[in-house]
Amino acid sequence: MRIWGNHGLLEVLANDKGFYFFKFSDDETSSKVLEAGPWLFSGRMVCVKLFNIPHECWNEKGLSHIASAVGKLLYADSLTESMKRISFARVCIEIDASCDLVDSFDLFMGDSSCLEHGENMEILVEYQWKPKRCAECKCFGHSITNCPKLKPLLSPSENVSAPKLN
Repeated sequence: MRIWGNHGLLEVLANDKGFYFFKFSDDETSSKVLEAGPWLFSGRMVCVKLFNIPHECWNEKGLSHIASAVGKLLYADSLTESMKRISFARVCIEIDASCDLVDSFDLFMGDSSCLEHGENMEILVEYQWKPKRCAECKCFGHSITNCPKLKPLLSPSENVSAPKLN
């Protein structure tokens, strides 16, 4: 409601399968919201560079599999899709706030993969931007020092004084 509350959002409904339904005051506002997407609610979209991708994996299935070690693949840039630049793949992914960001991972794929059976490869990940992430509540948008769930045990009061000790 915070994002669209001032723009005609009337109601948010949820079903037991995890789908959300948004009711707006008019069709024009609803269309604007749909066209402005994608909207991510439990994650953040970030662009990453993936290095050391084997040539055999430069296809939709291979890149999707590799990117899944970091998050959910949303799309690849045009140079990656056309293989005009093969030193790295630039992809946009949705990352989950409850998971740690990885800087590298080992790629091991079996018989039905883009690698020969038994090969192992270290994939390096470079983030173009890392969103603030709270280690306490596992959400994006703030760090642990500003976590609203962590309230100070004592809050100072203006009219309270401690007794004097002799």
